Amino acid sequence: VFMLEQYLDGPEVDVDVVVSEGEARYCEVVDNGPTAEPYFNETWGLCPSKLPHAQQRDLQAMAIDSLKACGFDAGVFHVELK
Repeated sequence: VFMLEQYLDGPEVDVDVVVSEGEARYCEVVDNGPTAEPYFNETWGLCPSKLPHAQQRDLQAMAIDSLKACGFDAGVFHVELK
């Protein structure tokens, strides 16, 4: 299995989601520090996020909508967004 992604510059966040019976039961945004190139290792994370609540809600909605679009209705997920 291979995964190929386009490089996207800029800040990154993680959204951790727990889904049960098709509903998100837990969803939290984690701020990420800059990644260390050339392997893009994460340098730090901050939870709870310091982003404005409105932006966190948008990121949470994007992560949940993405999981639903993929057909997931149960599981624990780590979604990375830029």
